[in-house]
Amino acid sequence: MNLYYYDFPRLPDDMIEEVYKSLKGVDIYPYPLDEYQSFAATQPLQEYTKHLFDFNHNTLVQIIKDNLGLHKDLGRKRAYNYIIEPGGDNVLTCWHDEEKNLIESHCINVHRWHKLNVDVFHSVENVTRPRISITINDKAEMPPELQW
Repeated sequence: MNLYYYDFPRLPDDMIEEVYKSLKGVDIYPYPLDEYQSFAATQPLQEYTKHLFDFNHNTLVQIIKDNLGLHKDLGRKRAYNYIIEPGGDNVLTCWHDEEKNLIESHCINVHRWHKLNVDVFHSVENVTRPRISITINDKAEMPPELQW
């Protein structure tokens, strides 16, 4: 299983506002893509995630604007995410084997913290509008140049 849901509370409204404030920053993803952007979370949102995750981490807000093709994440094995806007009515996160055959897919619940395996091939499909989410990076897994 490449998806695990946490039994954490729903993100409070004031923290959802912080997600949208984060989007007013500069795209910090080091490899510019039309379909993907990543922004540093505001300080209040970073502080909020510290009581959820007891490891040293970065808190980012990401936008997926179009289907995100088959890839493996850079410098991390797992992503800890919380989807605010799903990006469409039937957006699927799909995992593939090394031969790129589909092995698993999920329509991930919005407003639920979850963990994804991202060191295997995966994709995001059926995106018809911006998909906005919080993503947490475990700094212990990340090379220094990717620790924003």
